[in-house]
Amino acid sequence: MEKNRYLYNEFLSRLQRLFVTNILVSGLFILLFIICSTTIVGQTVIIGKYPQKVPQGKKWTLTSKMQPLIEINEGTLNSGTLCNARILSNPKSVEAILEGDYGRPNKSYEIRFNELSKVAYTNALTYKISSISLFQCSDYKENQEEKRSSDLNAITFYQGQSIYVMGCLESIQLFESTLTQKEIIELDRKDKLKKKQEIEEKERIELVNNNSREKEIRDKLNTGYEFFEYELTNIFNTPSPLLICKRKDGLKSFFFNCLLGNENNPKINITYDTNSNPIKVSKTVSDGTQNGTKTISDFNCSEKEIIDSLKIYFQLSQPAKISYKEISKTVPVVKCIWVESRSKFSITVQNVTIKKKRGNIELEMHTETGSDRYEQRSLDQNQFSDTSYTEKIKEYIINNPPNTTGRNFGINYYAIRIDETVQIEYNDNDKQTFSRTIWKVFDNRKDFIKNI
Repeated sequence: MEKNRYLYNEFLSRLQRLFVTNILVSGLFILLFIICSTTIVGQTVIIGKYPQKVPQGKKWTLTSKMQPLIEINEGTLNSGTLCNARILSNPKSVEAILEGDYGRPNKSYEIRFNELSKVAYTNALTYKISSISLFQCSDYKENQEEKRSSDLNAITFYQGQSIYVMGCLESIQLFESTLTQKEIIELDRKDKLKKKQEIEEKERIELVNNNSREKEIRDKLNTGYEFFEYELTNIFNTPSPLLICKRKDGLKSFFFNCLLGNENNPKINITYDTNSNPIKVSKTVSDGTQNGTKTISDFNCSEKEIIDSLKIYFQLSQPAKISYKEISKTVPVVKCIWVESRSKFSITVQNVTIKKKRGNIELEMHTETGSDRYEQRSLDQNQFSDTSYTEKIKEYIINNPPNTTGRNFGINYYAIRIDETVQIEYNDNDKQTFSRTIWKVFDNRKDFIKNI
């Protein structure tokens, strides 16, 4: 009896130990499965159309032995498209995986494969590919005909590189792993070499540019080139001489009668020789485009008259002296006078009555504010986004013909009054403002529209 009880207890004890052991082994298997599963997921990255950077200390790889998942775009399933033709050909192909900045890749890769299989529990555009071949397309940084190399067993992207897809691909699965110490050392060596080469190339380009600039400057100095103010400052670090107004009486008449025409805010360019004497004058005006200009020499006075007047009214504060390496000399300089004009235009349509008196014809001009015979409008040039204010005036006159009824034979005249304010600036702080009123009168609407 005692023996049977002992055997029973021993059986229970062994059964309990076996149960505990099975639980521990099962738990260990489950733990290992979880760890392995997590590791596998952690080694997979999905690359889409937006560039992604390879993390520091990592690399992304695709080899010909792998079976990555790809997602194709919707057009690939449509018959007749290039992507559809590629996916149905033998071998099949998709492209492209790109390395580099978005829109400016350094390298491009194409994948060719023999097998394409649907992946369960995914969308209709996700497939697994196998038996793949890897091709590198042309180097985007080289201006050469497209080339393809089929001897790639693997493509690897290293830390810091930007990767994305385009074309028939929407996304692709790559495999991530940690860089070895040897790979880190080699990447560091290549990075230092690349930076050294970039510095050397930059220095080479700067040397070529400096030599070209040196030749250009010396040619200008040897040929008596006329330097503008900004060139004196930027090339020789020399302040431009000032344009001093030494006489103001009569200056208004000189500007209005000789220098200013119908141009919109012209810039007057005066060339001074090495003896600080004015020798040439021109105007820079808008050519009618948004940013374009043109240089003209049309003035109301002869160039000699303008040069003689400039000697009376303006002088240079000093000659334009420059120093450039071993060269020290006086150079011709172009000084600019900036003109800003603001004008207000008034249109008056007025009735003129002709009366007979003792056989003579007498003109009597009068304004009748209470009738249609008097009309007045004011047009401000600054209200218009362009310089077509004369077109606005014409449009007004055409659409508002005057009333010529009256007891006597009536005719009309059209008068335009221009109140103009002109600001002249010849140095940063030296400005003068002049005003004038101009009347333009026309006997009839036809002549007005023709001549304005």
